[in-house]
Amino acid sequence: MLLFYIFLLSIALFAAGLASIVATKHFFIILVGAELSLTAGSLAALAMFSLYGSGNIILALFMIWSIAASEAIALITFYRYIVKYENNFDVSKLNKLSDKE
Repeated sequence: MLLFYIFLLSIALFAAGLASIVATKHFFIILVGAELSLTAGSLAALAMFSLYGSGNIILALFMIWSIAASEAIALITFYRYIVKYENNFDVSKLNKLSDKE
């Protein structure tokens, strides 16, 4: 029964992440939504591994966590760039960044 609740939590996290990606144009919210989706995937993978006990879950989790780490690095880099040039975090205005020198 506990696995059922873990899968429900995973589905809820994935839905929240997907909704935050689709619903907003703010860069931080989009990346947080992607992180929520990756967390939901790793949570579901751990639940499946504990249910069936077969497969190479470590490799899959390493892949998911490395993608999440690269997103965090991209977020920090992009944040520092935006703050340096005093721009907005609205994704629809990102094409204006190339005009500033």
